[in-house]
Amino acid sequence: MINKETKRNSFIEIYRLLASLWICYLHGYRLVSLENKYSYGYLAVEFFLIISGFYFDKIYSKESEKPFFNGLLSLVWNRFKPLLITFSICSVFSIIYAIENEEYLRFLGFLWFIPMQYIMMVFLYSAKRVYNKFPFLYISVFIIFSFAAYKTFSVDKSDEVMRSLFAFFLGYILSKIPRFKSNIISFIIVIFTFILTLYITCFSIEINVEKVLLLLILFPLLIYFSSCINFSNKYINVICSISVNIYMYQTVARLLEYYDLGINEGTLFIIVISLSIIDLLFKILFKSIKEKKLLNSNQNCFIK
Repeated sequence: MINKETKRNSFIEIYRLLASLWICYLHGYRLVSLENKYSYGYLAVEFFLIISGFYFDKIYSKESEKPFFNGLLSLVWNRFKPLLITFSICSVFSIIYAIENEEYLRFLGFLWFIPMQYIMMVFLYSAKRVYNKFPFLYISVFIIFSFAAYKTFSVDKSDEVMRSLFAFFLGYILSKIPRFKSNIISFIIVIFTFILTLYITCFSIEINVEKVLLLLILFPLLIYFSSCINFSNKYINVICSISVNIYMYQTVARLLEYYDLGINEGTLFIIVISLSIIDLLFKILFKSIKEKKLLNSNQNCFIK
C-alpha cells in the first residue's frame, strides 16, 4: 500500500515537473529542439494522471468518514482550491483562443485534463463509498478500465479521454500493491527505468504500439519504486510545485503565438516559466501572511 504520511515524495514531485516541461516542449515552447518533438510527448498527461490515481486513496482516507456529499464536496474543493485563481485566469486565455478559432467545444484547450481528473475522482469516490450497496459500480470501474486499456494500446493520439481513464485507474490499482522494503533495490530500479524512459522519449523517433506499451509499463514502475524510497525535501517540493502552473500557463503562450506577435518559441517558454514562478511566489506570500495573521490572532486570544 502507498505511504499514508503527509510528506510528499520528492522523486515524484520531480517527475511532475519534468512531465510538465515535456508537455511544454511538445506544444512548441522550448529553448532547444530535438528531432522527435512530436513523438511521445502526448503521454506526459497520462503520467500526471497515473500519479493522481496513485495518490487517490491518500485523499479519499481524509474524506471517507464524512457524510457522502460532504466528503465528496470536500474532496473536490480541497484539491481544486489551490488551483482556482490560476485555472480561472488561464481559462480566460483558453476561451479567447477557442472563440478566435471557432473551436467552441474545445474551449478549455490545454486545460481539459484538469476537470477530467476531478470527474474520475468523483466517480471512484462514489464507487468506493457505495460499494456495499451497489457493487456493480466497482464492476463498472473494471469495465471502463479494460476498455480504456484497449483504446490506449491502439496508439490513437486523439483518444484523450480513454487514455486518461486508463492512466488514472492504473495509478489507483498500482497504489494497492504493498510497498517494496529494500531502498537500495528500489533506487536501482528507479535509476534504470528513468534512464530508459528518458531515452525513449528523447531519442526514439518512430511511434509504435510496442514503445507506447513499454512507456505505460515504465511510468508505473518509476512511480511505484520511487514511492518506496523515503525521500522528501521541502525545497525541492516547493520548486517542483510549479509543474501544474507550467501546464496551465501554456494557454497564455498559445494565445500570444496565435496573434503572431513575433515572439519566438524560446521567449514563449520563458514567459510560461516566469508566470508560473510569479504565481507560486504570490501563493507563498499569501500563505505566509495568512499564517502570520492566524498566529497573531491566537496570541491575542492567549493574552486575553
